[in-house]
Amino acid sequence: MLVLIVRIYWLFVGYYRNPYSSGWNMKIKLTASKIATLAAKSARYRVWDSEIQGFHVRVAPTGKKTFILTYRHEGVLKEYTIGRYGNLTIEEARNVCRLIG
Repeated sequence: MLVLIVRIYWLFVGYYRNPYSSGWNMKIKLTASKIATLAAKSARYRVWDSEIQGFHVRVAPTGKKTFILTYRHEGVLKEYTIGRYGNLTIEEARNVCRLIG
């Protein structure tokens, strides 16, 4: 019962457990202003988009932000690096995701 309550709470707040990585990940609607405010941490982390499944921003400890699309092909989990934030806008990265997916 407690586990169910915790899962509902995290889903309501916007956090979820990604089965493809360790730790908790944030799932929000990615916008340019939200990406700009993402701060570097001691370890690399990901912020997942709530609109396109598998689309996320990976934030490195150096502060570099990279757009990535995670998908499955013939049962194998793969990642496609779209490009870096700054070189691409969020809308350009979303358009690439729509073309691929």
